[in-house]
Amino acid sequence: MDFKNKIISDCCGKVHEEQCSRCSKKEITTRKILDAASKIFAEVGFEGARVDEIAKVAGVNKATLYYNIGDKETLYAAVIHDVIRESAKNLIDQMVKLENPEEKLSFFISRLVQRMYENPYLPKILMRENAGGGKNFPAIVGNDFKLIVGLLIDILDEGKEKGIFRNVHPLILHMMVIGGISFLQTTEPIRKKFNLFADKDNLSVETIQKEFLNILLTAVRKD
Repeated sequence: MDFKNKIISDCCGKVHEEQCSRCSKKEITTRKILDAASKIFAEVGFEGARVDEIAKVAGVNKATLYYNIGDKETLYAAVIHDVIRESAKNLIDQMVKLENPEEKLSFFISRLVQRMYENPYLPKILMRENAGGGKNFPAIVGNDFKLIVGLLIDILDEGKEKGIFRNVHPLILHMMVIGGISFLQTTEPIRKKFNLFADKDNLSVETIQKEFLNILLTAVRKD
């Protein structure tokens, strides 16, 4: 599946033309479609989503949707790939500037938290897919996951070699980060409904980043 001309590579992400002077009209339309698709896929899953409804929410007709993106499978892949690819690209671009493995791990964790909160529908989509065995995940998304996991493995290996980190299993750490962020976001309505944590549940993204870093860095540092 070729996404080269299907999704926005360097768009500011805003959907209104007057706010997005760097983007062409086609790119703005594509962003509207991806935003609408993200919302609907998060609400009803891949099987429950209808192209007609996505087009309606995006304010376009089906022909425009198919022209800009493609069929439902291509659209679903683009929604997930668009976010994860940009996250991986940003991680790679920024981490080459860092020398200390602890700085790299801090940036890795902080950036994942930030991206998940910038894209609030993604955790719901990922949770749905994980519960269903990932049957709708396309190969291109699997490659995105491998890239991010590979970065984490490299950071942990480097930290261990330099005597900074203890021996930590990358799978467990990765699941703690991704699973923790996803569960924290998707369970918010339930927590608020039953007032489970009272006034301790009004957390900013910055506070969440800080707490994740405090806990995870303490766990991986060598005694």
